[in-house]
Amino acid sequence: MPQSYLSIQGIRKTFGSFTALEPIHIEIPKNEFVCLLGPSGCGKTTLLRMIAGLETPDSGRMAVEGKDITSLPPAKRNVGFMFQSYALFPNLTVAQNVAYGLKEKKMSKPQMQSKVEEVLGMVDLLSSAKKYPAQLSGGQQQRVALARAIALSPDFLLLDEPLSALDAKVREKLRLEIRRLHEQLGMTTIMVTHDQEEALTMADTVVVMNNAKVIQSGAPEEIYERPNSRFVADFIGAVNFLEPMDGGDALAIRPEHVRLVLVQETGNYEAVVESLEFRGSFYRVTMKAQGPMSRYFPNGMMADVNRSIVKQYQLEKNRRVFFQLPEEHLIGFGANRRERLEVVG
Repeated sequence: MPQSYLSIQGIRKTFGSFTALEPIHIEIPKNEFVCLLGPSGCGKTTLLRMIAGLETPDSGRMAVEGKDITSLPPAKRNVGFMFQSYALFPNLTVAQNVAYGLKEKKMSKPQMQSKVEEVLGMVDLLSSAKKYPAQLSGGQQQRVALARAIALSPDFLLLDEPLSALDAKVREKLRLEIRRLHEQLGMTTIMVTHDQEEALTMADTVVVMNNAKVIQSGAPEEIYERPNSRFVADFIGAVNFLEPMDGGDALAIRPEHVRLVLVQETGNYEAVVESLEFRGSFYRVTMKAQGPMSRYFPNGMMADVNRSIVKQYQLEKNRRVFFQLPEEHLIGFGANRRERLEVVG
């Protein structure tokens, strides 16, 4: 286990009668890319602002390499903060926006110019240095904000929903850009997002939050394949829940692990196709389970099926099929975590 660089111990925050953060405990290694992931209002932005020094916790402690920073003002924390709204100065050029924060560093003009050119080169905006924000696209404005944040050579790069206002193609490109810069500059990056795809593709560690608490923390693969609760399973990707008949915990299985077959054999369960949704490289097939299995899937179920299988099986609405639930892909919660699925097909 890598040694902790940023230690967050029991941080709690309230605004009047509203609890924004229950006591939070997180250990973040140096140079890690961490995504704080969760629905709106779960406390992730409040936590990011506390790391930046923009909010003061009611209780708890934050430390960097053992040094207490809980009461340290933002200017003393050496963080680069990239806001969701870009927060660019409309009356300053791209180069002037990037240089703005460097004035506090007491650099000479040649040093400052060299630094501005360096970071604008990193985000591929050197040719736009003399333009104003209004002359740039949304993606370019976000790159300026990113350049301004990294120009300060921060120990931490803090990103608050940086890609949410961009269209899908630009968002995908900037995801790669941010990750590349993180690795190139060796910063500890902490990003807030409500987009699970962003978190899974960009992060070394995903911290899933809900209702002011950390629900689960781990590598993207671990969070996706071994969620520790129904909430995490449902929030990260698509999932089918097998509802319990005895009042116990549910089981779950991802759509890509549901196997469709055309032959009725032992261990296969019957279903009727309700709809097919084309997703590019695969189809998402929504089905209604039949017979005894219908009790476990009262809300229907999904299977992600290769395009060739859809053609081979001639899948269409109302088509009768059979499906398998491979035991090794079943996800259990609580007491069911290690139990086998026992149903009558």
